Amino acid sequence: MRVVSNIIDKISIEPLLKACKKEGNPSYHLKMMLSLYGEYLLQQKDRETHS
Repeated sequence: MRVVSNIIDKISIEPLLKACKKEGNPSYHLKMMLSLYGEYLLQQKDRETHS
């Protein structure tokens, strides 16, 4: 997961943050969600190659 997190930390997500709604309950931080999604995709690819 560190690889995915390091990549996400290095990219600029300012345009995405500006597009997020600020109303209602606070959402999860976008970088955290992108890191989790990236890790999920890597795990799926790993399963596909080992099955």
